[in-house]
Amino acid sequence: RSSSTWATMWKGERALLTIDPELAYGPQGAGWKIPPNATVQFDIELLGVEEIDFTGPDWAYEDDAEVDEERLPVGRADVGEGGSDPAGRYSWERRGAEVVVVAPLAQDVGPLQIQHSFRPRHVSVVVGGEVLLDGTPGCELEFEECFWEIDYNDKGERCLFVHLHKMDEEGVRWPDVLLTESAA
Repeated sequence: RSSSTWATMWKGERALLTIDPELAYGPQGAGWKIPPNATVQFDIELLGVEEIDFTGPDWAYEDDAEVDEERLPVGRADVGEGGSDPAGRYSWERRGAEVVVVAPLAQDVGPLQIQHSFRPRHVSVVVGGEVLLDGTPGCELEFEECFWEIDYNDKGERCLFVHLHKMDEEGVRWPDVLLTESAA
């Protein structure tokens, strides 16, 4: 599980990892410094990041066959572009444990004009009386961790950001579609 810690860290960030005996050194311990059945702690600092090319030969299509789903990144490694609404109302991207939907927002639309419902198997977001999202999410949601916010994107545009948090953040990859059974 420690590999999931690295995936969420920023360069220069420190973390304290606590590892139970059965995942650490177990009943044999490790020499005279770590006794048998000891819980161990590691204080780590991320010094740098090595980029992985997911488009290289290990990720390429083979003989026009379908992509091997077991080789696609899952959990916190599930990052990158997701897609966009065919009508151009929003785009979405994979951010590991969550998917973030970004929709341009007019200056006159405030928090009171945004209604939402997050459930494990349904998402609904209405902005100014217009349905933005309505359907079954690609993954079951940890709905209590889902939220929306109004902020500015990297281009300085005012947007609505909808954060959809995956239930099984370690073992699931969001499918290629944001929602199914969408009424939007």
